[in-house]
Amino acid sequence: MYIKRGYVNEGTGKLAGVLLSDPDYYKQWHFEENTDDNNGDKDDTPHTLTYDLGYDGITITSQQVVKGESVNLITPERAGYIFSGWYYNGSKIESGVWEYDCDVTLTARWEAINYSITYHTDGGTLPDNYLETFTVLSDLPYTLPIPIKQGFNFVGWYETADFSGEPITEIPKDSLRNYTLYAKYTDEQLLEFELSFDGTYYSVVGYKGSLQYVTIPKTIDGLFVKEIAAKAFADCNSLIGIILSDGVTSIGNSAFSNCYNLTSITIPDSVTAIGSSAFSSCESLTSITIPDSVTSIDDYAFSDCHNLISIAIPDSVTSISDGAFSRCFNLTNVTIPDSVTSIGGSAFSGCNDLTSVIIPDSVTSIGSSAFPNHLYKRYSGCYYLPTKSGDYGFLCEPLDIDTIVNVKIHDNCKTINRAAFYQCRNLTSVIIPDSVTSIGDSAFNDCSSLTSVIIPDSVTSIGEYAFCYCSSLTSVVIPNNVVNIGVQAFYECNNLTNVFYKGTAKEWSGIILGNSALPSNFSLYYFTESEPTDNGNYWHYDTDGKTPVIWEKRK
Repeated sequence: MYIKRGYVNEGTGKLAGVLLSDPDYYKQWHFEENTDDNNGDKDDTPHTLTYDLGYDGITITSQQVVKGESVNLITPERAGYIFSGWYYNGSKIESGVWEYDCDVTLTARWEAINYSITYHTDGGTLPDNYLETFTVLSDLPYTLPIPIKQGFNFVGWYETADFSGEPITEIPKDSLRNYTLYAKYTDEQLLEFELSFDGTYYSVVGYKGSLQYVTIPKTIDGLFVKEIAAKAFADCNSLIGIILSDGVTSIGNSAFSNCYNLTSITIPDSVTAIGSSAFSSCESLTSITIPDSVTSIDDYAFSDCHNLISIAIPDSVTSISDGAFSRCFNLTNVTIPDSVTSIGGSAFSGCNDLTSVIIPDSVTSIGSSAFPNHLYKRYSGCYYLPTKSGDYGFLCEPLDIDTIVNVKIHDNCKTINRAAFYQCRNLTSVIIPDSVTSIGDSAFNDCSSLTSVIIPDSVTSIGEYAFCYCSSLTSVVIPNNVVNIGVQAFYECNNLTNVFYKGTAKEWSGIILGNSALPSNFSLYYFTESEPTDNGNYWHYDTDGKTPVIWEKRK
């Protein structure tokens, strides 16, 4: 048989505990052959006992064992865990007489230690869902909650009852100990208020302090505090956390812009409006929950929040305005709810860590450069955004204009955006669905290979320069629902000889035409299904129901 040497307690003969930080510890074991020959009555064939710690791929072959001999299994240690025992084929194996006459691998099982956080709030109220325990598996660091105590502003959490030492703001990463925390407050009034014009409520208009935490009171002199005025906390770099009372209904333009150290904000369900640039350049914000009461996210509301990782957009939101989340570099995913109908230009531009986005079928308008380029997919020579229905998506931002040849626009699109296909000079055909109601300015400007276009009956407006410089365009069908054709909409379309109008001459005269909306040398034809009785310019559809055919004039 074999005996073990190295790191063995000489008094008890047992192996000492093993520290994870010193895996070479195991390598210092060695073996010597026992001189007892056992009279040949026993199988002394040694077998390998392997210890698998069950994490990080660490496997240690630690000793040789013989069936029938007594074996003391090692007791490993792991920071943040309690060792639960060694297991083989689902059964727990204890130290004692070894029963196996083959090589065996034992796997360690561990139980994560629960560490506690005890809060002494001194009469303050903690928000919902605060953390009371954590383990090594928890998502640390954890930003500590801000307690609310009416009439006071929170100063910070201390680990001593006399508030000695420095306050702490979070449970740091890899922390493995219990915490007892004491809340400290001040009653010094640092907020500036202004009474509303009608004398029914107050607005917070400024902040003159340097505290890291601020709680907005619910009432002042018996009146609700309803608004955070424009720029009320702008450029307040000392601010780490803020709690808005449930009486606040609106957050003004740039209210918290450039609060670089703001990591936590509680927005109550009473808030219905978040103003333009309200949280722009709040670079320390990592997540934020927008309440269900908010219906729109205004221009650049969260732009340049460089560390924002996640955002919860509620089902109440119907529009995401221009640049709302632009340059949120660390934003990894976003779910756009079915309630949203429009997404503004550059809404998520610069969010280069976004791995995916699904556009709900409710969306009818997406602005230019709404998403970073890598999210656009390619299909049949053009680029699009994927939708929940799996359709072609929104052809709002072609990327490689030289590869765009054929375009079919998604059936839910309501607007072809400004300059959507500008200078797609290889584009030869486009199918515009009946859902589209307007064609934006310069939408197909300088698409020099486009030969014909059928504008559906749903369209009411053709923007300025919409088909300007489409030099190969020979025919266009314009519905009688169009009420205006913008300035130079078909300017320099010198080969456009036939304009097929789906209405009468009287209806055409009612259209508002911008300067040089159409080329000077075109022929205008009016639609009639039956053969006309006079010699005017008329047209009808061919048997395919798509191709315009000019009625021959009577002789």
